Amino acid sequence: MLTPGTLQVSPRTWKAAYERQLSHRDPEVAKALAETKGHLFEILQLSDAYDIVFINSGGRDGIEAVMSSLAPNRSVFIPMQARWSNYMAGRVYKSNPDVVTKRYDGNAPLPVDELTQEIASQRPDVVGFVGHETERGIPNPVQDIIRVCKQQSST
Repeated sequence: MLTPGTLQVSPRTWKAAYERQLSHRDPEVAKALAETKGHLFEILQLSDAYDIVFINSGGRDGIEAVMSSLAPNRSVFIPMQARWSNYMAGRVYKSNPDVVTKRYDGNAPLPVDELTQEIASQRPDVVGFVGHETERGIPNPVQDIIRVCKQQSST
């Protein structure tokens, strides 16, 4: 299931998915989140100066939480591709009307070469992009975009 959201599944899959429900307060969930957090720190090579926060909600709330904390008083660039990047730009605009957006083809992954040029010319403090445009099932080249952002921030 590479595209999150409402999907048709077989009765067997439905039963397996919902046979045992866990509350977000169950000790098993807390343990799994702590283990996941530890793995993410290792994978992302984060120092103790950072923290990882799990947001127990849908994607809209995640976008709202991240962008409302990063966007005010900073230069922001959002490559707009489809529904979720449009939503992100709208959320940012509420706290920062100077957000810069550029529309890209909504039926293809974000073009890294064009983004590289745009980020180099804009020099934004924050680049907000959607990792996987779920409305159309288009994964974006997340690692490449992160690499471009890191390169630009170090120059």
